[in-house]
Amino acid sequence: MHVIIVQYTDTLQQDCVECLHLLRDIYPLCRPMRVDPIALPAGSEPIASRFDETLTKLRTFQPIESDRLAALALDQRPDQVAFLDADILILRNMDDIFDIERPGPEWISAHHACACNIDSDPIAPPEFSIENCPCTPLRHPSALAAPILSPENEAQEKTHRLLNSGVFVCTPSRDVWDRIGNSLQVSPSIVKYKYPDQDFLVEFFADRWVPIGWQYNAVKLHRYTHPNIWRDEEVRALHYTVDKPWERRNEADGTAGYRGRDGFTHRVWWTHYDAWAKEMEAHDAGHQALLNVERCRNPADAAQNKLGGRELLARLAEQS
Repeated sequence: MHVIIVQYTDTLQQDCVECLHLLRDIYPLCRPMRVDPIALPAGSEPIASRFDETLTKLRTFQPIESDRLAALALDQRPDQVAFLDADILILRNMDDIFDIERPGPEWISAHHACACNIDSDPIAPPEFSIENCPCTPLRHPSALAAPILSPENEAQEKTHRLLNSGVFVCTPSRDVWDRIGNSLQVSPSIVKYKYPDQDFLVEFFADRWVPIGWQYNAVKLHRYTHPNIWRDEEVRALHYTVDKPWERRNEADGTAGYRGRDGFTHRVWWTHYDAWAKEMEAHDAGHQALLNVERCRNPADAAQNKLGGRELLARLAEQS
């Protein structure tokens, strides 16, 4: 059994913070942990404001201090940590992600970043295309084992080195954390990052990461962009990138998401949410947690709703 440490900063709505602590009474393995944010340097222009604090994800590499171990009810610091973005729905046990070998503790494991650029995003690098995407040559079922790819041209040399930061496994250590801190202070690249956390990991761990199977970080778009690898029954962790299912239910015709292509995956989220909500009604703490969640999903002040990818969607719409 593995504990689930939920890191959050002071920018998280108070209803959400209270919900996390309420859920710990129902799910003993849930351990909320407040952390200080890691801000972007002045002059940064991430692709959307919701990425302003995503460098905070790097605290995954910071060893947990002794006093915090006690607060988290941990006997010792974990040897390995699997980081998951908050917009991920776990559908099947994924403990065996820890069995994927890394050459050393200073390496990480992650899934390749998709480089298809199916929406013709003008911000995407010129080498982004279906032909150069590292997911394109993969096939089921061998893709589940994340085979090592061999780039065939200069463009693929660039795209095949990219990872998706939504899920990764690492070993927290003082050495790595100190080197990350130094890079944050001196690297001239950070101010240029469009996806700060992902761009940092790609640069910092260049040639020091190994691939994991797509099923551990099943980006929802892959269901229709990469049918060559996607199988519904194989998904371990479903990653809701860009627009989020909790912002609205599917339309009457079943469509959902950006350009109406995410009906199936968004319906999966709502099916699990509705089942969870019913379960919560059976507990006093769960009932209150559910009320808190609903207030966060539908805040009285719409400006406080930071749950989804509206800015990114609006920018893509302007370009279409």
